[in-house]
Amino acid sequence: MVTSQTADPEPIGGATVYAPNLQLGTTTDSLGKWELTLDQTKFAKYVLLQFRSVGFQSAVVTIQLNGQKDDYRSDISLRPEVYQLEGLVVRSVRVEEREPFVGYNLSGDQLRSRNIGQDMPFLLRFTPSAVVTSDAGSGFGYNGMRIRGSDATRTNVTINGIPLNDSESQGTFWVNLPDFASSISSVQIQRGVGTSTNGAGAFGAGVHLSTLRLHEDAYGRLSQSYGSFNSRKTALEFGTGLTGKQFSIDGRISRIHSDGYIDRASADQESYYLSAGWWGRKSNVQAIVFHGQERTYQAWFGVPAQYAEQADLRTYNPAGQRSDGTFHDDQVDNYQQTHYQLHYQQSLPDNWALHLAGHYTRGAGYFEEYKDRELEAALFSPEAAFSFYGLANPIVGGDTLNQPI
Repeated sequence: MVTSQTADPEPIGGATVYAPNLQLGTTTDSLGKWELTLDQTKFAKYVLLQFRSVGFQSAVVTIQLNGQKDDYRSDISLRPEVYQLEGLVVRSVRVEEREPFVGYNLSGDQLRSRNIGQDMPFLLRFTPSAVVTSDAGSGFGYNGMRIRGSDATRTNVTINGIPLNDSESQGTFWVNLPDFASSISSVQIQRGVGTSTNGAGAFGAGVHLSTLRLHEDAYGRLSQSYGSFNSRKTALEFGTGLTGKQFSIDGRISRIHSDGYIDRASADQESYYLSAGWWGRKSNVQAIVFHGQERTYQAWFGVPAQYAEQADLRTYNPAGQRSDGTFHDDQVDNYQQTHYQLHYQQSLPDNWALHLAGHYTRGAGYFEEYKDRELEAALFSPEAAFSFYGLANPIVGGDTLNQPI
C-alpha cells in the first residue's frame, strides 16, 4: 500500500510502481494498493522498485525474491514534494526553448559570481547586444543600459512578472535597487520584441528578473567587497529554510559606498529585501517587500570633449561649480523606493495553474542643485559679453559687437 508521509496519512491512487531493470510496472488503485508478480526463474534474485506520484518525492526500495514465484506487496509512504513557484510565475513574460524569440538566461549563481555591488546594468554588460553607461564611471550610482540600441523607455523590465518601468518617464532607475542582484534567482533578457504583455516598453527588449524561490535549508551569509575608488559593499543574507514543512522567511540587508571615478561622483546606497512564504501541495503564497535608498552626487553632465584627452582633466565634473571655482558639497540626488508584492499560485487540473499578483510601490525624494546668484545675474544680464557664452563677437555692418544689444 502506498500512502502519504504526513501527520494524517492518506492512500495515494495512481502512483506508479516500476522495476527499471526488468521493464515491468503497475499502478496503485484508489486505495493505494498495488500488486506485481515477479518470476524468479526469469529474473534476478534482487529487484529494484521505484515508487512515483505527482506531488510526492520518489522512493526506491530493493526487494529479495525468496520463492519460485512471488507476489510482492509492501507498505511504503511517499514524502510530499514542494514545488518552487518560479517556473510558473515568469511563464507569461518569459520565452521557452521552442518559442520564436531571442532569449538569454542567467542564473542567480552566475550573477553572484560577478556581483561586487555594482548596479544591474554593469552585471549584465557582458550579455549580447547590451551597452551600458555609468555617470560615475565606476558602475555605482546612476547607470544606464541599451539593448540593440533601444533606450530605457523601450526596454521593459519586470520583477516577478510585475513591471518596474517608471510610470512617468517609462525608464528604469537601477540606482534605486542597490545590490538587488543578491536577491535574484534568475534573469532572462529578450532582445527585440518578445513575449511581454506589459505595454510598448517591450518594443526594444525585455529584462525579466525573478526572486521567487524556495530555500529548503536554513542559511546565513555575510559578504564584503572592496575595489578601486574606495568602493565597498557589505551584505548580510539569511533564511530560515522550510520550517514546519510549509513556511519560509528570507532576507537581505546591504550597504554600498563608492567615491566614483569622476570627481565627486560619490554614491551611498542602502537596501533590504524580505520575503515570507507558505508552501502547500497545490498552492502557495509569497509576500515580498524590498527597499532601496540612494544619495549620489550629480555627475550626469558628462566630461567636456576637450578635457577627455587630458589626463588631469578627464575626471572633471562641472556639477555644483560656483563662479569662484569652488564646488557645492550637496549637489546630490536623494531618492528612495519601497516595493510591496503579494503572489498566490494554485495548481489546477490538466497542467493549468492560476497565478494572482498584487503590488504597490511608494517613492519619495528630491535633488539639490546649487544656483550661483552672481552667475545667474551675469547670464541674464543684457550687458553679458558674448564671450561669457563661449561665442565669438559678431561683426554687423563692419562693426564688432562685444555684447548683445
